[in-house]
Amino acid sequence: MDITLSPQEIAPILESLPENLDQLRKSAVLAAYSLVGKVNYFWGGKSTVIGWDSRWGTLMKVTAEDSPTTGTVRPFGLDCSGYVTWVYVNATGSADAVEIIRHGVSSQYAACISISWSQVQPGDLAFYQDLSHVGIVVGENGNLLIAHCSSGHNNVGCPACPVQAHPAFI
Repeated sequence: MDITLSPQEIAPILESLPENLDQLRKSAVLAAYSLVGKVNYFWGGKSTVIGWDSRWGTLMKVTAEDSPTTGTVRPFGLDCSGYVTWVYVNATGSADAVEIIRHGVSSQYAACISISWSQVQPGDLAFYQDLSHVGIVVGENGNLLIAHCSSGHNNVGCPACPVQAHPAFI
C-alpha cells in the first residue's frame, strides 16, 4: 500500500504547524498522518520497517498477554505504542530510533520528560494518566489533535485529544 502523502495532503498539514517547529517534529507529524485510516489495530503489533510493513493486513493470531483478543486471528497491524515507535523510526529514517523511543507505553513514558499542556508541540507524545495508551500530538484546531492507534477508534486515526491525556516529550 502506498503511504506517501501527496503534495496536496502535505501542504495543509505543514501550514497548520508552528513556523519554528524543527524538522524532526515535522517529519514525525507527516509520518503519523501517513498511516491514518490504513493500518489495523493489533494488540502487541510492532514494526520498525521503514515505509509500509508487508505484514500489515495479513491474518495473524494475537499472542500478546492481557488482551481480550489473545488467541483470536486478526489482520496484523500496530498497537498504540507500536504506532508511536513506527512513526519515530520513519521520521528519523532509522530503526535505531527504537533505542530512544522504545517499545511499550510504560517504556516510552519512562523515556520522556513530563511537560505542561502549555508547552506541548506537534511531535510530543500524549499518554493516558494510567499509562494504558499513547498517541502523538499532530496539531491543533481549537483542541489538540492526537494521532493514535486504537481498537476503539477505528485503528489509526486522528481525533481530538482525550481529556485524561498527559503530555510529555521525547
